[in-house]
Amino acid sequence: MSINMQQSSGYLPDGDDLQKNINNRQTQGNIWRNVFLTSLIVALVILVVLIVDILNGSFGLIAIQNKVDPATISDQPIETLSEEELVAILERNMQTSGSLRRLDREEPFTARDQAELVEIVETEVIGQEIVASWKFFDSVFNSAAIQAQIAEKYPRAIIEWHSWISWDFVTSPMSAIPSQAGISTAIMGSLWVIFITMIFAVPVGIGASIYLEEYSADTKNPMLQRINTIIETNINNLAGVPSIIYGILGLSIFVIALAPITSGVAFGVNDPTTANGRTIISAG
Repeated sequence: MSINMQQSSGYLPDGDDLQKNINNRQTQGNIWRNVFLTSLIVALVILVVLIVDILNGSFGLIAIQNKVDPATISDQPIETLSEEELVAILERNMQTSGSLRRLDREEPFTARDQAELVEIVETEVIGQEIVASWKFFDSVFNSAAIQAQIAEKYPRAIIEWHSWISWDFVTSPMSAIPSQAGISTAIMGSLWVIFITMIFAVPVGIGASIYLEEYSADTKNPMLQRINTIIETNINNLAGVPSIIYGILGLSIFVIALAPITSGVAFGVNDPTTANGRTIISAG
């Protein structure tokens, strides 16, 4: 009986059993190695496909045409018109264009030179719109068909090669017009949130770790031991509770309950009728 118990609890195979055990382990190791290698290859293929798709959509041909035909505004080229004629064109269009009224308030049209007036007419009155766009591979391999399609469907349009990834894309703010939208607001918002988070998290995190590692074990004070238990319990909760739960908790506390503070209303920074707690301070 003792021999059987010894074999069941700590039996080491030898001879044929040892070789069989080794072969089984090698087989299992090869299977898992192939599984992990296949997973890695699939992940790399998906990553390459994603990068190619992003690059394919970032470059290509676009068809641009004027929103308003310049011939309907003047029978002469815009660049050859005098300042008085350009001002007259702007005044005719100011009744329906809020942006033109804003520009006139910033600096009256009559005080601007001819070059400025031409630029305003081309931008605000005539305008340009992207009527069609194509991805990189279509632009390279089907350029003749694209030109024929544009000539038939949009005879006033011109075809240009365009890159959607540019410095303007990085520095421009959000916009309702897709061709003018940028990511500067998202970048700055992320940097500010990270900065605010580090201000609070780094000192508290390092201080808590040093205290728990160097000082908490030496205390015999029941009150401090209770505090240590609370700290360790909260650390375990941070590791075990899904982050979305803490997101909901932060929403209810910082965005709703502490809105006067996180919005700046309590300090007289923002208007209480329009301010709310949805700020980068709440996010941080």
